Amino acid sequence: GRLYGGAELYDDVCIKELRKRGHVVRSILSRSVTTEHLEKRDNFYIVSNFVQLDPAVKKALHGKKYIIIEHDHKYCLIRNVSDFENFKVPKKFLINVVFYENAVAVCTQTKMHTEVVSSNLPKTCNIVNMGGSLWSEENLALLETNCNNDKTTDYAVMKSDNPIKNMERSIKHCEENNLDYKVIGECDFNEFIEEMSQCRNFIFFPTVLETCCRVIVEARMVNCG
Repeated sequence: GRLYGGAELYDDVCIKELRKRGHVVRSILSRSVTTEHLEKRDNFYIVSNFVQLDPAVKKALHGKKYIIIEHDHKYCLIRNVSDFENFKVPKKFLINVVFYENAVAVCTQTKMHTEVVSSNLPKTCNIVNMGGSLWSEENLALLETNCNNDKTTDYAVMKSDNPIKNMERSIKHCEENNLDYKVIGECDFNEFIEEMSQCRNFIFFPTVLETCCRVIVEARMVNCG
């Protein structure tokens, strides 16, 4: 019943949708990939979280057809472009640049995400704005079902132990401003959406530049300010 991160949800929907359309898709954790997995000449590779991908595999992929689903600034050593003025990463902090350059496409998710990635990677990179995240038909139906629920609480704060989500800052903001708030998130996705839909507003202070913040989009989908 834990809440998965946006990147995990995106990848899960992508895999299921490709299979639904008749494609044969094998999913494998990056840390488990070996060069033997790359032996078939006509395979096409979709690379998402490659933090634990063996450098030898990254090098071997250079001669293959692959795209990168760009979730969280893996071209930046510290993975946080917010630390730099105008999100421009100094050269000494740039990594994996050749890996991005050799991809058939680098798939970004929003206009701002595309602009930031484009400003940091060489012009030879084929950066493609996908225009948003991915939701399953079931999740879209759930969001639609909850879009007109009665509002019973003024503000919602998402419970998360991830320091990037900065839950303590959100709670502090509510308490300093005497806001009526409720911490939500100790539940599965269905319950989380239902709880959020009952709140008039959603408070969120992430510590990094979000590539495409699903929870904010979902908050708007259920008429949460």
